[in-house]
Amino acid sequence: LLGIEEATMLAAPDAVHRGWLLDSADKLPAPVNEKPVKKDATPQTFNDCELIGAIDAPALKKSTPVHGTFQLTWDTVKDATHEIQEATRADFSDAATIFLGAGSSLTIHGRGAGDYFYRARTFLNGQQSAWSKGIVVRVAGIAGFSEVAEKDFSDTHLFAIHDAMITMAAARGDLVTLLSLPSHYDSARAIAHTATLASKFDPNILSYAALWHPWLIGRDEEGGPLRTIPPDGATAGVMAKRANARGAWVAPANEVLHGVIALEPAIGANARQSLQDAGVNLIRHEPTGFVCLDSDTLSIDADVRALNVRRLLILVRRAALRAGNDYAFEPNGPSLHNTIKRGFEALLSTLFLRGAFAGRTARSAYQVVTDDTVNTRQTQDLGRVIAELRIAPSRPLSFLTIRLVQRGDAALVQEVR
Repeated sequence: LLGIEEATMLAAPDAVHRGWLLDSADKLPAPVNEKPVKKDATPQTFNDCELIGAIDAPALKKSTPVHGTFQLTWDTVKDATHEIQEATRADFSDAATIFLGAGSSLTIHGRGAGDYFYRARTFLNGQQSAWSKGIVVRVAGIAGFSEVAEKDFSDTHLFAIHDAMITMAAARGDLVTLLSLPSHYDSARAIAHTATLASKFDPNILSYAALWHPWLIGRDEEGGPLRTIPPDGATAGVMAKRANARGAWVAPANEVLHGVIALEPAIGANARQSLQDAGVNLIRHEPTGFVCLDSDTLSIDADVRALNVRRLLILVRRAALRAGNDYAFEPNGPSLHNTIKRGFEALLSTLFLRGAFAGRTARSAYQVVTDDTVNTRQTQDLGRVIAELRIAPSRPLSFLTIRLVQRGDAALVQEVR
């Protein structure tokens, strides 16, 4: 990840699965092989006895499927041609030829979960063998696995992964990590998880991490079956969409999640405040759809608790590093200091006009300091130049309760805090 400079978000949805155990394999269905014709039977159709059965049928073998890919092999002789048929029914009533040619093996790729039946025959010198004994290949899918039971789940690996993600994001300084929890975590376990992370990291480091819960049940935009997925992927999409449309400093909250029809697990309204206090961004069902009304990091520091504030600081940091390259190798003195000041003021002015900063005027929204209060003689003697960018991030409005009271023939509007 260190080498992917353009990355701004990090998520690991696989980390919150409880794990999977392979089901005990059911007995494979037996292919229905062709019945040999009895010597004394009167056939309904006649075949040229000179062309059939004069050569042996090949022995068909299979390898163990790996992610839907496996290999069929058979014995062969010089100048022989082989036909391989595949079917999804044991009686080969839907068989289709998938190979016709020379060789002794065939690799089959990308088969979905299910049972597949195969048979082969050989053509040589104008003769053909009978069909080989059929074989069946079972490709295991999600239906072939069971999720680890809740009582057997261990959060050791989950904490280790979240620890590494938070450490990476804070070490880079220009990345936020999006966390989620296993689907069976109720409000108590979610709060306990964030408390454990809070006990290990400094609040400033935790401002590089945000956590969402619960899981989403829905379909993708193209339709398909219902799926239950962690929320961090959808959250990353919401953040990217809003950043592209309005800017990274806009809080990624109150955005309807399309295709979602339910949540797992259900979180009661009585747990919402405690989850918010713990830094869990709770996805909930509102009249407009399924939305998340919070966009907080795990930090308790009010200055950087809001996720959009951390994202704004990251944006300014990236812009400052990029602009700072233009001033490398310039003579260090007042002229350079003034040039840097004007350059960064132009940068911050653009962000201010787009609503990134609080304050009614530019002076109250941001400041660029490059004078001798930061660039002392000692600093210049060390070959260093310092520019301090002081900004007042724009924060999302809190939800205020507006009470409309009707009294007789008059209405009174009250703001309740």
